[in-house]
Amino acid sequence: MDGANEWRIFWQIMLPLCKPALATCALFQFLGTWNDFPGPLLYIK
Repeated sequence: MDGANEWRIFWQIMLPLCKPALATCALFQFLGTWNDFPGPLLYIK
């Protein structure tokens, strides 16, 4: 992209290429947090 500054290159080229990786990391983080939740909840009851 001729004449684009660093932010425009990031937002229009790099970020769309990174979306699947970011979604995968977010999913793994959510699942890890969710799996840590039920154990203490069962122990308290």
